[in-house]
Amino acid sequence: MSSFMKKLNYWLCPKTDSKINVKIDKTNINSVRYVTLLVCVMEVISLIIFTLTNLTRLNSPDVLRVYFSVGLCLFFGFLTCIMTWRIRKLNCITEANHNRIVLVLFIFAISFQLWGMMASVNNYIKGEQIITFYTVELCVATFVKFRPVISIPLILLSYLVFFVWLDFFVIKGMINVYNYIMLALLTAAGAIINYRLTVNDIERQNRIEVLNSSLERIATHDMMTRLKNRYALNTDIAKYLDCPVCVALGDIDRFKQINDTFGHDTGDVILKNVADTLVEIFGDEGVYRYGGDEFLVVKLTSDYEQFKADIEKVNTRLSAKAIENYGKKVGCSFGYVKSNVSVPVDFLVLITKADKRLYEKKHKSKTGALYEN
Repeated sequence: MSSFMKKLNYWLCPKTDSKINVKIDKTNINSVRYVTLLVCVMEVISLIIFTLTNLTRLNSPDVLRVYFSVGLCLFFGFLTCIMTWRIRKLNCITEANHNRIVLVLFIFAISFQLWGMMASVNNYIKGEQIITFYTVELCVATFVKFRPVISIPLILLSYLVFFVWLDFFVIKGMINVYNYIMLALLTAAGAIINYRLTVNDIERQNRIEVLNSSLERIATHDMMTRLKNRYALNTDIAKYLDCPVCVALGDIDRFKQINDTFGHDTGDVILKNVADTLVEIFGDEGVYRYGGDEFLVVKLTSDYEQFKADIEKVNTRLSAKAIENYGKKVGCSFGYVKSNVSVPVDFLVLITKADKRLYEKKHKSKTGALYEN
């Protein structure tokens, strides 16, 4: 019994989050738009054909009913297109507007079903099949993906209302009740399966997106410091071209000695502290772990003096942070340059220049201070 209830809950009450709801809303909006346009085109074509084949009796009730059905269809089609256009134009397909969008779609479905009933009444009176109503129900079950708690009452009640309308107020006893009930149940079941499969598909897509995002982050970020790596830099170079740019390349003073004396755990903590400090000052978009204890900072700016002042803040911030098991101040040395390059090769040359200036200055100083142009 427990297993049965879980399966029933799986099909009738699927759990959905905001991302799933938004994607279903977008799918429904597109489906309604295309279905409505298609029905309008088909009805106009039918009207033209019917008019051409009934030129001698354009004032007959049959012709007027056709005109009324086409006019009603075009009206709802126009109304639906306006609503869906506004929703798309205003970019309000969000979780906050989910209930409103469902209400709009619900009104559309009811209107569409009522039109299907009205269009089928005349055929029923003539003893013909009520194909229009069945087609509308199939469209609602297939193209509008409601939660089962909405779709089941919507479909079953529409079948019930249409049956009462035809059997009690038009011509009694012409509907095969057994077949009619089976068709209603199958339509409702189709709507349930359609929604459940849609949810499954979106969940699968979301998992793939999360996995791709994770893989992309693994490929483009250093796992220890959470900074971008060289692979990410190769991708980002394009946005640094043909713009004034400042580049700084630096490393941690006496880092090998720190590792040898205090251990790699302390060295890792210092790496993370330096990375966090750089992100605090420059943000995470232009800061890279270039390799080992080397860090690269790239900033789109023509204010070279401000860039140097920001670099000088690094050691000030680091000196205020206590490192466990390490009783000394952590310092970094930087070499930096500014330029405006137009090709990737020149940008890499720019990094090489910053690297060269870093080590030229380090050889001239024993204080471990900041090195500048």
